[in-house]
Amino acid sequence: MRDFFGCYLLFSLAPEGKGRTYIGWTYGLKVHGQPPTAHPTAQRVDKGWGMEDLKIQALQFEWAWQHPLRSVIVRPIAQALGSKKLQGVRGKILLMLSMLHESPWRHFPLTLQYLNPKYEAMIKETVVSAPCHVRVFTAPLEDLPRALDDLDDDEDEDDPDSNEEQDEQEELGEGGVSGRERN
Repeated sequence: MRDFFGCYLLFSLAPEGKGRTYIGWTYGLKVHGQPPTAHPTAQRVDKGWGMEDLKIQALQFEWAWQHPLRSVIVRPIAQALGSKKLQGVRGKILLMLSMLHESPWRHFPLTLQYLNPKYEAMIKETVVSAPCHVRVFTAPLEDLPRALDDLDDDEDEDDPDSNEEQDEQEELGEGGVSGRERN
């Protein structure tokens, strides 16, 4: 499974907290704030982006989503939507979808997962939709690791070099040495 960095939107289920939301960031699927077990801060490059680069982008997205009027990138979107449309669950999702159309986030292969079909349906009624580079699906949180594995499988099929390394490892066996140097 690929390393995971995610932003999320929580909302209050309590009647007295109606409309209250919380935007957060995590890099662990099981427990918020726990690092993944493999290479937590390594500068491993995966398809052109180092781990730290992706982590920084996730944090920047979270901050801009939390502070839309203070973010240089998001301020024009927030002003166009107006303060009333930025409130509540619908407003936060509308803002997030609009942000995904902007640079730098429009350049990343992202996944948007709704945990409840009710919210996906609510957003389909709005003008803004997820950009084509964003994979959108509705499933319980437990399905996210499987979905990320599926994305890795899709990328391997598209990447002709991915099978080359696997073929070489099979030829050499474990502990074998290749004439090619790896970085």
